[in-house]
Amino acid sequence: MFALAESGVLPVTQALSALSAYKQENEYHVWSIVSAGISQIGNLLFHTPHYEAYRTFARGMFADISRKIGWEKHFGERHTDTMLRTLALVSVGAYGDKDTIRIARERFSGAKGIDPDLRDTVYGLVAKYGDEKDHAMFARMYKAADMQQEKNRASDALESFRDEKLLAKTLAFALTSAVRSQDAPFIIAGVGVNPYGRELMWKFLQKNWKLIMKRYGSGGHLLGRFIHPLGGFTDRARAKEIKAFFKTHKAPGTERTIA
Repeated sequence: MFALAESGVLPVTQALSALSAYKQENEYHVWSIVSAGISQIGNLLFHTPHYEAYRTFARGMFADISRKIGWEKHFGERHTDTMLRTLALVSVGAYGDKDTIRIARERFSGAKGIDPDLRDTVYGLVAKYGDEKDHAMFARMYKAADMQQEKNRASDALESFRDEKLLAKTLAFALTSAVRSQDAPFIIAGVGVNPYGRELMWKFLQKNWKLIMKRYGSGGHLLGRFIHPLGGFTDRARAKEIKAFFKTHKAPGTERTIA
């Protein structure tokens, strides 16, 4: 139904109204499809006057399952239940549930260690509604981390802010010596995947294209990482602009990504 709605065969409202049948669903794999569909439609509505009402709708979709599965692990729970907890809490928090955001911040600042399975969830929600102090904290955590997994968590958080000034700091940080050359494309692309940072990342990409080509233009898959998030734009004027840019700027090995 989401595919048919995206292609214009079905009204989007028909696909969304069908979702009410899944509110009591307990399986992670079903919820992952529902979540992806909600996110996809949300991306289309992001720059419209309807987006805040849509966030309320999406928050309502995840309200029951997030309360049911909760923050605490249950004895003998399945691996997919652990994954469902992450998906449900991240989703309901991302769409603005105040209690979930509050609990994430409490866990982040608490004396107890954060459960590794919930660390991505907590970091992501703190960042999404965070300020300059939080951004500086995640940057310090990135620099101090010994394990790559923890660096990835910190960088994911740095990509998740909604404030453009803080996302601009993330983009600048990605090109510093604190970040390995092979990791920078993933951080920059992460800002581009964030709808609050997509426009900013596109401007950054154009401004720094010579430097990017100098670092990554000899071939390989890393150059394509910068380009892939541009597919999140949803207006024809932007499509023409991107097409025009890559007509006059070389990007070897990324033809399919650009297309």
